[in-house]
Amino acid sequence: MPRSTWTGYWPARTARTDGLTHGLADPREIVLVEFVRLLLVFLHLLGMALLVGMFLVQRRAAADAPLNKGWLHVAALQLITGLALQLLAPATDQDYNGMKLGIKTLILLVIAALALVYVIRRVPAPKWLPPSLVGLVVVNVGIAVFWT
Repeated sequence: MPRSTWTGYWPARTARTDGLTHGLADPREIVLVEFVRLLLVFLHLLGMALLVGMFLVQRRAAADAPLNKGWLHVAALQLITGLALQLLAPATDQDYNGMKLGIKTLILLVIAALALVYVIRRVPAPKWLPPSLVGLVVVNVGIAVFWT
């Protein structure tokens, strides 16, 4: 059957020239995009662990110690990597739930806002603040894992 009359379900594959396939994505580009996605996921998971670690650091600090600046830095890392993963979704054929990501972003913004207020004020962190922040982190992780 001649190629011009064939109407299969798959895209027509043409001969390779110069290491590239016409009509299909270059495999090197696919590998690069997937590497970037996995790197962002790694950094995002590392940020979650660092937020829990900031809670442990804050617990070891004196009772009248201000909130550690690490809360703010790691919240920024989480926000940047999360948004980058959302923006990279079309290139990686990932399908994300918009409602889920909106709620997770809102919770992260609450964490960042509380951290920002108490880091800027440089007053002793109230006793309720670190457990509240880590509680919000755990809620965010729970949403990420269990909301499918």
